[in-house]
Amino acid sequence: MQPKLVEKYQVGITPIREALQRLTQEGLIQPIARFGYVVTPMSLSDVTAMYKLGSVLAYDAVLWLADAMKRAGTTEGEKLKAAMEQTQNLPVLTGKLSIDPKTHNPLNKPAIIQETRGGKFVYVKTCVTTD
Repeated sequence: MQPKLVEKYQVGITPIREALQRLTQEGLIQPIARFGYVVTPMSLSDVTAMYKLGSVLAYDAVLWLADAMKRAGTTEGEKLKAAMEQTQNLPVLTGKLSIDPKTHNPLNKPAIIQETRGGKFVYVKTCVTTD
């Protein structure tokens, strides 16, 4: 398996081994002797949680884009980008969305950082950007 990855990605064996080791440590893959690796199965609750989170964030993104299109009066790239950067206090499912024009990041919007350990998501910390 590793030689195939070396050939496919045109890198040395060391980065491949390090990547596989890290994915194994994070519980995302499992080594199988004389076979290779398999993806760690996810529980139905893990899949459901990821789907729900993705659905909410996608809905917020559509609301943000629709609002920017309305304010820009066009779908032309640069004008739309400027309108998105100027978003302030837009009501979305996860609260109100305001964008910092300097960093292009959401303001006052908490985000959590998670790691995977043993195939499970584990909370690390919460980050909030402020004005």
